[in-house]
Amino acid sequence: MDARSRARELVATSEMSLEEIWLAYFSVGGNAGPFEMEAFIYGIDVLDQIDLMLLERALTDGWQ
Repeated sequence: MDARSRARELVATSEMSLEEIWLAYFSVGGNAGPFEMEAFIYGIDVLDQIDLMLLERALTDGWQ
């Protein structure tokens, strides 16, 4: 499952809020702000490759 789908699933099932996802991402060095993260999760915006890898890491390492 890709990072966008995983993040959307976490929000939909209330396992994590948007703020928690952003905080996990930011804590591993992500550069996008909370609004950019929300826009990415809902398919309105894209993340660059490095930020996408950091989001994947945050979702995998911190929230298995």
